[in-house]
Amino acid sequence: MMFRAAVLFITLNLACAGIAPELNVAVSSGSNNDFSGALAPSVKWSTEGNVGGTDYEGGVNLAASGLAQSDLPFSVWGKLRREVGDWGVTAKIDANSDDLGHVDLDLQAQGGPTDLTLMAQGSVDAGRQSGELREVGLQQSFEAPGGNLSLRPRFNLAQGKADVRVEYEHDDTRLQVDADMDSQRITLAQRLDDNNSISPSISSNGDIELEYRRNIGDGTLTANYKPNDSTSLKYEEGPWVASADIPMDGYYNFNGGAKLNVRRSVNLEVM
Repeated sequence: MMFRAAVLFITLNLACAGIAPELNVAVSSGSNNDFSGALAPSVKWSTEGNVGGTDYEGGVNLAASGLAQSDLPFSVWGKLRREVGDWGVTAKIDANSDDLGHVDLDLQAQGGPTDLTLMAQGSVDAGRQSGELREVGLQQSFEAPGGNLSLRPRFNLAQGKADVRVEYEHDDTRLQVDADMDSQRITLAQRLDDNNSISPSISSNGDIELEYRRNIGDGTLTANYKPNDSTSLKYEEGPWVASADIPMDGYYNFNGGAKLNVRRSVNLEVM
């Protein structure tokens, strides 16, 4: 009941402020294309503005199908951004109704003489009066012969593991390398023309993936092929998103039926 009261208090304040909610309705099928009981509506409220030189964003997401439950599931998020000297500092927080005392933090600072980006992720547990720093990293871009080079090293403190992403962009081509001590992955993205692009990738363990994207009118069709995993199609046009995902065994054997999903977002005007 405390969760229900909290989320109703927040949503009523947003409604009184004239902020229209966004209703998302998704219809999904199971592995046997059975759509029974698959309606999954959700409601989102969000707002943004500026107070005293600080930009802010925030919102509430809740599962509309849970309105009859005593423990209404919801999540809240907020984001603040402010200029501090030569740096743009951003702080983002996320929490959900399972444990509102546990808040995830995402901090970034971008600026300085070389436009460096510093990143840190962690969490705060109000009940235990403790905090955890899980990951730190940085990102730096350089001008390279014929294009632009970007480096993003990170260190996961919880796992004691480091990884790095290297990106090189030149005209319509982008080369991306993701590597850690256990695996490496190379992706080559190529824009073929104004409407078509292709992105093959290969990992050190032999996994391959191919993504094809095409602009069709006002929409975008994305096809993704991953042997021994799945083949998927997704079409996005305005508030509509339709997708299909088919499990795969090997390079061409389909393993089961397609899982279908259709989602529509509607902005609800507040009277």
